[in-house]
Amino acid sequence: SKMFPCVRFWGYGGAKTAALLLHGRLHIGNDSGMTHLAGLLKIPALAVCAPTLGKYVFGFYKSVEVIQAQAACSGCLWIEQRGYRNACNYACQAMWDIKPGEVLDAVLRKLDASA
Repeated sequence: SKMFPCVRFWGYGGAKTAALLLHGRLHIGNDSGMTHLAGLLKIPALAVCAPTLGKYVFGFYKSVEVIQAQAACSGCLWIEQRGYRNACNYACQAMWDIKPGEVLDAVLRKLDASA
């Protein structure tokens, strides 16, 4: 099986964070500032989205591929009428519906495309 080495970075300023992203082959994240930064820097990235609709949030970044949850509440934007509940703060059902194998397949595809 293939292993993906990683390191957790915390507390770096903007310049160092951008430099670290530029040295990576692939960024994997959620709807976050880091994933937007990867898109702005044109770094290959995967955005794993559940409460937000990735095609609207990341659709204009050519280097960012979206993995969107398929649950009925996916894209709820934390609005009750769209399926959001207080329990979602602890366990978002849409996020749980995204399987690790689906993410791994996207990672391998994205790494092959950037090689």
